[in-house]
Amino acid sequence: MDADGGEATLHPMNIRTILFLLPFLLALVLSPRAAANNLTWEGPWTYAVGPSTTYGLNCNQVAMGFGRIHNNDSVASGAISLELWAVIPGASPVYVKMATYNFASVLNGQSSFATNTVTAALTQQPPTGTYCIDLLLKENGVKRQEYYFTQFSNPNQCIAAQFGNIYFSGNASWNQQSSGVATVQIPSVINGSEGGSSGTLRVQLFATSMPYVPDSQLNPAPGPLMASYTYPGVVCGRYNSLAATTQSLVFTPPPPGTYYSTMILTEFNGSGYERKDSINFS
Repeated sequence: MDADGGEATLHPMNIRTILFLLPFLLALVLSPRAAANNLTWEGPWTYAVGPSTTYGLNCNQVAMGFGRIHNNDSVASGAISLELWAVIPGASPVYVKMATYNFASVLNGQSSFATNTVTAALTQQPPTGTYCIDLLLKENGVKRQEYYFTQFSNPNQCIAAQFGNIYFSGNASWNQQSSGVATVQIPSVINGSEGGSSGTLRVQLFATSMPYVPDSQLNPAPGPLMASYTYPGVVCGRYNSLAATTQSLVFTPPPPGTYYSTMILTEFNGSGYERKDSINFS
């Protein structure tokens, strides 16, 4: 109603103005606060891939250490996270994101996260290879800071981190007990990777026409398969090992002829078995 008790009406021009401004007003009300874009961090920076007694990590965890992280802006930051990456630099670089840590809160303007070491799950283990390690600080998924772990004596050379480095250690032998059984002495198996755990491990005994020359895959097999053993568990990295074992295995003799024999250690990589090590018998 108007001041005289009559009904008030909106001028058509006022209605058009309100309709024009409404989307902008809604966007202003519903949009999040502006995020800071001036995050800095300080060292020292550290990392570890489990297992690690120092950081209390199992073989499927990582630790990421950092100095103070500071928000130099007057507004609050967006969501802040750390990411640990394995990188093979070069013309065709390889990037593997191993872990992500999401901070529980944002940083208010002119505030900091204190020096800390945080842990996160190892969500992806790099394929077999030698990598550089890279630590990223992100805000709302956008990289704000980056730190490569390098050699102090040569800041242009990264610290080499090996993954998939699994091998035999010790003596091996086998002999046929009967037409269908062989006794196979398998040496210990060591995981010399930077960390993480192996995939399923398998040891196979092949007959070969000549001494086996290692290759990464077993396609095709180097000769007739005589015996096979699959380990019931995996082995963590950082030079943990599976003990040597002697197994009585089902034995399939090769066709008549003269053969060499070879013991091959393979690891399941998610799509197939990859060769890790081998021992030839004369």
